[in-house]
Amino acid sequence: MGEGRLHAEILMRLVTERGERLTPGVFLSAAERFQLMPRIDRIVVRKVMADLGRRLAENRPWPADVISLNVSGQTLSDEGWVEYLEALIREHGIPPERLVFEITESTVIEQTEVAVAFVTRMRGLGAAIALDDFGSGTSSFGYLRRFTADYLKADGQFVRHVHERREDRVIVQTMVSLARLMRMTTIAEFVENDAIIETLRELGVDYLQGYAVHKPQPLSEL
Repeated sequence: MGEGRLHAEILMRLVTERGERLTPGVFLSAAERFQLMPRIDRIVVRKVMADLGRRLAENRPWPADVISLNVSGQTLSDEGWVEYLEALIREHGIPPERLVFEITESTVIEQTEVAVAFVTRMRGLGAAIALDDFGSGTSSFGYLRRFTADYLKADGQFVRHVHERREDRVIVQTMVSLARLMRMTTIAEFVENDAIIETLRELGVDYLQGYAVHKPQPLSEL
């Protein structure tokens, strides 16, 4: 959450036979190993676009002003993915300017050409792009000269203790400065208490995401 517009990120959960909701950390690694992410991402965007389209048709409010969806590296290189996504947006009458697609920094580094092509298509429609998990890997920043994003999401490992560790504070401040230089909006993940919120506000972070702001809940309840 930040000042102005309210943002919501769509998160996956796997429901077991006993009704337990498993977080992505439990099952996504297996899905990636068996190349299932393109199928999963298509299911997610199909369900989300249908839900948002129904709300528009019935003149009901969306869960937030802006909706963010994650796209895996496997999906980006999947044939027909972009056309499938564009068709869903048109079919359900979704205003693209209310959508953000999140791509991890590691995906951009490993698949720069594919990522740039996807970003060009989506921003051409009017949707925005978020560079997710920024700072989580080791890389040069050379790719940023070619990769145009609207949001930069500071990885949670630098946020959890930003109110206690000077080095994390300096790293987040550097991210904020870089984002401003490149005209990107900053988002901090894993914001879990008021002390973190206060520190991030002092550092000039634009949007905060985490349990101290809002806990995940079913889309139908938002």
